[in-house]
Amino acid sequence: MFKSFFPSPKLFFWSFALWSLVCVLTWFFFGEQLGQHLSFGGLFGYEYLIPPPSAPAVGTEAVEPAVNPGADFWFYQYMFYCYALFIGVWLYFSPHKWARWSVLGTALIIFVTWFQVHLDVLINDWFGSFYDAIQQALAKPNSITADDYYGQLLTFGQIALIAVTLSVFTRFFVSHWIFRWRTAMNDYYTSLWGRVRHIEGASQRVQEDTMRFSTIMESLGVSLVDSVMTLI
Repeated sequence: MFKSFFPSPKLFFWSFALWSLVCVLTWFFFGEQLGQHLSFGGLFGYEYLIPPPSAPAVGTEAVEPAVNPGADFWFYQYMFYCYALFIGVWLYFSPHKWARWSVLGTALIIFVTWFQVHLDVLINDWFGSFYDAIQQALAKPNSITADDYYGQLLTFGQIALIAVTLSVFTRFFVSHWIFRWRTAMNDYYTSLWGRVRHIEGASQRVQEDTMRFSTIMESLGVSLVDSVMTLI
């Protein structure tokens, strides 16, 4: 089932796991600091700002998204490099009929799933800041202005709009991805028809097995990736 869709499935998934580990460790050890030298954010108005050495670590992390958008730009640029290198190597050294869907499609699904988890984190942070503002407004009248209140709602609306749009796109793309995988399995089993045609109900078994497998992958596969991303 995997052989029909992925190039060298065992090697592919093991290499993906090892490469993911290398990319994560590289980022935490020295990759983040490379942003001041390699980031292209300055070309788009996202300068990578170096935090002052005297700033405490916790405080720096708390304000970094607001005062250093270049760090976010470098993070996504770094992820692009990691994905592009992995995809490029597999497409070049192990060409496959379904490589565009199996390699590119899988990478896109994993990235989008991670981004959805990131949006969930942003929404969770928003709940904290929003209800802190509500509590402050109730404790000290006139301490929160209407602009602050509606600004919080606008922030939530922006995040929610992106989340809903991305969720619809993900379901649409995953359905197409699963359909291509099912087609690949059908083609693979059809090529072996001369060996299995004597088995009773072989055609029905192929149809039912591929349908059930694709349904399981669509319902549980993405959920598994989402759970792993949330745990990480």
